[in-house]
Amino acid sequence: MSVALNPVESPYKQVLRALQTSENGLSPAEAQKRLQEYGPNAIQEKKHYSLAKMLLSEFTSSLVLVLIAAGMISFFVGETLDGLAILGIVVLNGLLGFFQEYKAEKAMEALKKLSALRAIVMRGGETMEVAPTELVPGDIVLLDEGSKAPADLRLIETVDTHIDEALLTGESNPVHKTVEPLSGAHALADQRNMAFSNTTITRGHAKGVVVCTGMKTEFGKIAGTLEQIEEEDTPLKRNLERLAKQMSKGVLALTFVLFIAGIFQGRDVFEMFLIAVSLGVAAIPEGLPAIITISLALGIQQMAKRNAIVRRMPAVETLGSTTVICSDKTGTLTKNEMTVEVLLADNKRFEVSGSGYSTQGNITVNGTPAERMKHPGLERALEVALNCNNAHIQTQNGIPYIIGDPTEGALIVAAKKGGLRTALERVHEIPFSSEKKFMTTVNKEGNQYLVCMKGAVEQVLARSTHAFVNGKMTPLTSTYRAKITVQANELAQNAYRVLALAFKYTPHEKEEEKKLEQGLAFAGLAGMRDPPREEVKESVRVCMQAGIRVKIITGDNALTAKAIAQKIGLQGNVLTGSELDALNPEEFNTAVESTTIFARVNPEHKYRIVSALKRNKNTVVAVTGDGVNDAPALKRADIGIAMGIKGTDVTKEAADVVLKDDNFATIVAAVSEGRKIFSNIKGFIRYMLSANFGEIIYISIMALGFRQIVLLPIQILWINLATDALPALALGTEKANDESMHQKPRRQDESIIRSMLSFIVIGGLLSAMAALTAFYYALPLGFEKARTMAFTVAVFFELALVFSCRQEGKGVLELNPLSNKYLVGAVLVSAVLQLLIVQVPFLQTIFDTVTLNTQDWLVVLGLALTSALVPYLDNAFKKYRPRPLGPYGDGAR
Repeated sequence: MSVALNPVESPYKQVLRALQTSENGLSPAEAQKRLQEYGPNAIQEKKHYSLAKMLLSEFTSSLVLVLIAAGMISFFVGETLDGLAILGIVVLNGLLGFFQEYKAEKAMEALKKLSALRAIVMRGGETMEVAPTELVPGDIVLLDEGSKAPADLRLIETVDTHIDEALLTGESNPVHKTVEPLSGAHALADQRNMAFSNTTITRGHAKGVVVCTGMKTEFGKIAGTLEQIEEEDTPLKRNLERLAKQMSKGVLALTFVLFIAGIFQGRDVFEMFLIAVSLGVAAIPEGLPAIITISLALGIQQMAKRNAIVRRMPAVETLGSTTVICSDKTGTLTKNEMTVEVLLADNKRFEVSGSGYSTQGNITVNGTPAERMKHPGLERALEVALNCNNAHIQTQNGIPYIIGDPTEGALIVAAKKGGLRTALERVHEIPFSSEKKFMTTVNKEGNQYLVCMKGAVEQVLARSTHAFVNGKMTPLTSTYRAKITVQANELAQNAYRVLALAFKYTPHEKEEEKKLEQGLAFAGLAGMRDPPREEVKESVRVCMQAGIRVKIITGDNALTAKAIAQKIGLQGNVLTGSELDALNPEEFNTAVESTTIFARVNPEHKYRIVSALKRNKNTVVAVTGDGVNDAPALKRADIGIAMGIKGTDVTKEAADVVLKDDNFATIVAAVSEGRKIFSNIKGFIRYMLSANFGEIIYISIMALGFRQIVLLPIQILWINLATDALPALALGTEKANDESMHQKPRRQDESIIRSMLSFIVIGGLLSAMAALTAFYYALPLGFEKARTMAFTVAVFFELALVFSCRQEGKGVLELNPLSNKYLVGAVLVSAVLQLLIVQVPFLQTIFDTVTLNTQDWLVVLGLALTSALVPYLDNAFKKYRPRPLGPYGDGAR
């Protein structure tokens, strides 16, 4: 709920008057009345599909509709067994897809966390705890360290208040808050007198008045925009829709030609209609949708093992098509954990290894370990860092986290890496304030007291008279001050946050504050920043090697963003949100393509950047992020990837993939998995269409030449479902091609069939020739024997052909046939089943076969092995065929 007042432009007392409240809060009765008027303080969740709708959605693709039509036609022409088998496959495929997505939704629900656990309010002058959903505009809310703002608040009282707004704005450093009014329009990151819903107080405490609740909060506004973004089909769905149309046209053309040819021969019209329809049904690879679904499900299981929840099944393959990854910086490329990387003390530069809040790491100087006792200045700087500090390190499930200010947490971690473990007893503290920009503590050390100060460099130097260098006190001359200032500026220019550390000893526990904060000895500088994750640099390199562009889109400042980009191996220019606003639409689109780093951007900028990238139909955009500010861009992208640990529920809801470990490297693994899946899908499409094309040629020749169907419906069904399905399914377990991440992403306008058409034709022709050869070989021994031979050769040719369909352009000479144990097992099972059908009398009756002798089986195997020639004949054809310029500019593919 909102009021007709801009809290940014109005002093807080005017806000209280406008909301008809006071610093003592609303009365309970008024709060209840407003709750009825404004409704609960909650984000409206997206309406989920019912289970029935989720199930029905699995039966809407063109490929499935073609199969349903084929099944109904089979019933119409009297082929009941065919019809039942085809519709059974359709139902199985639908159930597989339904259960996979249902399982993903359940995993998502398990990840959800409460946005705000409690709300402390003042009502009628009394402090009480209420559910966050019961807050209304005008409520006075109390915030303390570690709590979350339960609504959008205009702050009316602050005490050293710092708020982490990274999930909303992308700003990695906690923002210092004030009650002072602001004039003019300001970006969210600059609204210093506001506490926004779901942001976390890292230091101090505050009091604020609720100005917006529910969908009217900044958090809620972003959630609301997601409903207006239309979901688009994935690249895989578009490819399969195109494939279904191409197959439908091809089947209709073939059956029409066969029908007309029969009529010209003087055959009965109805007889030819039945033959043509049977051929059309035989031409359709009934098992294809189920095999694609199972292959995607296997990919999802592989991703689950790598801590990724795939919410929408085709998203696994879509990742393999990705051409651009737009990544948030804070919490995605970085850990969102401030880390001290540099310490300047004793006139030396000390490097601190490790990242985040783990205390694993070392302090080195010139590449060698720095022993604390040999560097007194370093030891003193670490003592100040540890004792002038209010943060605490805690561990949950083996993962360390900080209670308190992240900057102070980073200093504690650095001290522990240096070997310090326990802080001294504190007897007095002068807290940090935005006016003074430093903090002071007094700590008991033996019979004296150690005064520790940390803060802004210029403020600490102004209160220091000496420097502690190599265990000695030396006067802090103007030259030395200038040197320290230059060093601090150099660190700042490299995106470090710099704090100065100083100390002195005093014999008195209590001393006048002004005197206490004078006459200190400068100990050193600490340079810290939110570093990139260790694995990110390699992941970015692999992406670039795979032809995938990586762009950083962050709400953080340009200097920090560029420094992180350089550390992870990204080069390129930087544009800020204000610079983007100054561009016209054409300039904006051009800038988006050429820019690598976008800084100080808001959610609208992110959305526009993704939309501009998607203008190119061959661009597939993946967007990663954890904050609510990322959600609209995630949903607009072809694939949205949310962080599971630090991500908001709104972001996870908008995403296609959720990373349970927040690990950027998992994205690269997912891209590789996606490319493998698409390669495998192409493999079994190549396999199944080659096999079916061979059947079509053979049946057509025999129908027109011998005027009878030599492959019975039950035999065709056996080939298409029982014999084809197991090997095709095993192709889905094929390991990723070692070269898959060395190739550029495929074009989205590239037809699946186009690249494999010559393989399908060559494979089909060889298959038909093998079956015809077997038929004529056995014909002198009787028609039943000839039919059995042709049927068996068709089966074994396909079982041998599958080994040449594993990777495009490679056959049994390049790929060890035994390297895929699942494929070998599937082929053996199918071969044994075919052997039983031919040799067992009971099954001979069902499938209308006769017994084959040893010589017959040797002929069958010899003809089947000719399938090994298919990839090599295909390669030769592609190498020597004319290559006119196609739509790709480099010859038709």
